[in-house]
Amino acid sequence: SLVSGPIDNGYWTDAGNFSTSWYDATKSKFTILTAKELAGLAELVNNGTNFAGKTIELDRDIDLSDHYWVPIGSSNAFKGSFNGQNHIVSSMYIKCDNFSYDSSRFDYVGFFGIVTTATIKNLTISASSIDVKSPYGVNIGGIAGKNTEGSTISDCKFSGNIVANIAIGSYSIYTGGISGECDSANISK
Repeated sequence: SLVSGPIDNGYWTDAGNFSTSWYDATKSKFTILTAKELAGLAELVNNGTNFAGKTIELDRDIDLSDHYWVPIGSSNAFKGSFNGQNHIVSSMYIKCDNFSYDSSRFDYVGFFGIVTTATIKNLTISASSIDVKSPYGVNIGGIAGKNTEGSTISDCKFSGNIVANIAIGSYSIYTGGISGECDSANISK
């Protein structure tokens, strides 16, 4: 059955739940150590910092069970390099209700929402749950909702549940364990 997630604990990008103190626009390489810093990456990308030409490295396993996850690149594409260094991100809960017009509305759903000209590698997302309700088309993937424009996802794994309740119509839904839609991009072991 679908894991319900952190009831009434809000989203990782709510005030006080994330940290961007690690980010310095003059640097090209960053190390993520905590769930709050990882949420800070989502906050930065979703507000327009695309990380083109920059590298993010995950330095340890991260548990996201305290709050609902907001995809990195739910509203703006991630264009950098993300190296999970074979670490595990666990208990990622995404609850997306596109029938409402609040902070839970996403067109691209996954750990990353949309990645373009990006490299995502050596990452495992485990014991996670994605629950999407939408009246229109949506892209859903455990690692990335949409992988496009020459992006590469390699040596990544997803385990968990993906449930999509989409209204019947002429809309497209793309769903996959690694990437929902892969357009002019690559996925490899």
